[in-house]
Amino acid sequence: AGTGRRCATVLCNLACETVLRKEMVDSGVVSVMDDLSNTYSENTLQDCAKCFCNLSCDPETPVPMVEQGAVLTLMMICMVRSVADTTKLMCAKALLNLVTPSTLTMILGTGIVHALASLSSIECEETMDICAELFCVVSCNEEGRGVIAERQSTLQGLFSLMRSKSKETQVTCGKAVCNLLRYPESQMATAKSGALLVIKVLATLGSEETEVTCAEALAMLSLDDKSRSIVINERACSVLVMLTQSAQ
Repeated sequence: AGTGRRCATVLCNLACETVLRKEMVDSGVVSVMDDLSNTYSENTLQDCAKCFCNLSCDPETPVPMVEQGAVLTLMMICMVRSVADTTKLMCAKALLNLVTPSTLTMILGTGIVHALASLSSIECEETMDICAELFCVVSCNEEGRGVIAERQSTLQGLFSLMRSKSKETQVTCGKAVCNLLRYPESQMATAKSGALLVIKVLATLGSEETEVTCAEALAMLSLDDKSRSIVINERACSVLVMLTQSAQ
């Protein structure tokens, strides 16, 4: 255990060197970190998460890291093994680095949105901001929207980010929610799970961009009989009145 702990620390330190990152990934460090993270030693887990975060900063490493299973290892650390919010924050940072246009399709199959829902419960503004950003990125993808809307617990994790004290985090969360409401693969499940309460809060933030996004989401909901009934039952018409007054 002592040797593993020291190796994790050394690899974490080496990953700070920009010139070494791609070489480390190509040498199989991702697999080594997966083995080293099979522990409940918080110090080791934190070093593993930091190492992944450092390695993933290089534009050439996300694809091979995802192919070698880095996302699953990070999910195990943040959802199962670690109890420290600082370690989980480092996992969130690494995931943000790993989610790129080239890796998103591969990553969606790992269940990453469930990790995001779990991380969203942490009372740390930086972690909440990263989760909102990741949810927003995933919600821009058709398959991603379907995956988010698949489970109510994932949607509730997303909605919970509106508790953030950061307006920027709230706006980013709102963009993700509006994306889900605008498309058929996620619209009904999202609306039924309480998304219109999020819309009501978004409409009060004083952001012109957010107000336009809310109006577009409500417009899409109004096109379908079933979704129209949700708008009526949730009394979301008051949001339209508010948005109209704001536009004047």
